[in-house]
Amino acid sequence: MLAAKVALEMGEKARVLLADQGVLARGMEFKAAKDSLLLPVVSRKFKLPFAFKMVSASFKASSKPLPLKELLARAGFSKKQLETLISSFDSIGDIAIIQIPDELLAKKKTIAKALMESNPRFKVVARQTGGLEGEYRTTPLEIIAGEKRTETIYRESGCSFRLDVSKVFFSPRLSFERERIAGLVKPGEKVLALFAGVGPYPIVIAKKQPKAKVAAIELNPDAVKYMRANAAANKVLVEIIEGDVKKTAPAKFRGWADRITMPLPHTGEDFLDAALAAAAKGCIIHFYCFGPVRDEKTRKPLDPAAPAAEKVKAACARNKRNCKILFKRVVRPYAPYVVQSVVDFKVLN
Repeated sequence: MLAAKVALEMGEKARVLLADQGVLARGMEFKAAKDSLLLPVVSRKFKLPFAFKMVSASFKASSKPLPLKELLARAGFSKKQLETLISSFDSIGDIAIIQIPDELLAKKKTIAKALMESNPRFKVVARQTGGLEGEYRTTPLEIIAGEKRTETIYRESGCSFRLDVSKVFFSPRLSFERERIAGLVKPGEKVLALFAGVGPYPIVIAKKQPKAKVAAIELNPDAVKYMRANAAANKVLVEIIEGDVKKTAPAKFRGWADRITMPLPHTGEDFLDAALAAAAKGCIIHFYCFGPVRDEKTRKPLDPAAPAAEKVKAACARNKRNCKILFKRVVRPYAPYVVQSVVDFKVLN
């Protein structure tokens, strides 16, 4: 077939330009020589701003799956439809959870099939049909492709977690945070994980630092059931309590914790009083919160962690606890011009 022969150092630029002009042959492996690269093309009608030669060559079919949007383009999706589609999705074990805009709902089966084709590891594709619901913050889902199930096994940091994505809240996007905090825990520390879900924070911490004493509080009975099973499966010791953080933390853990995790960015400030009640002198608390990255009126950039820091200071003042902000960072984007941030602070008295 036809091929464009370019200098090896210009290969990536040529690939992008040929793809933009719609002449790059897809599904083929490129051919590299000592100082040149052969790129398969379907037409001679293209331009490159550097030297190249037209040659004839044979190519092997690529074993790599095609990207989602390329598969959808081949299925007849317009450029405007592809721009409308939210291409990011949550990958939890072998389940993909995607959001599909209303104007593309009629094509949801095609989108799901393409997603499975571009990511062969997925056995289930579920569409998120609304926002988080109820006091357990579960996600309403509709299975649109693959096996008819919502239970899966998710792996992270050498740990495995069985969970039902329709019954519990779980975010794979906090994996870096869990690893980061686990790396900070010292032997003998007493760690309290609030809103513990199926156990990712306490179990990763207990796995990485087996000499720490780890306790977890969770309200959702389904999540507690999975957390107990996950702790056993990962062979870690975690004290697991089913209950309300506002009641359980002050009653059972008053002044106990050397470190507390609070991964509840929506309403986490409502539980700062309970966390401070459980905090020993010198306790480090990891508090998560949403914040804007710019002022909507002036368009000036803002510190997205500032709202979290202010809430921390207000809660400490209210509870007559002195604190020091140790660290803050943006964890992930959440909505247009809104991100999730974490603030690590130390309780000084």
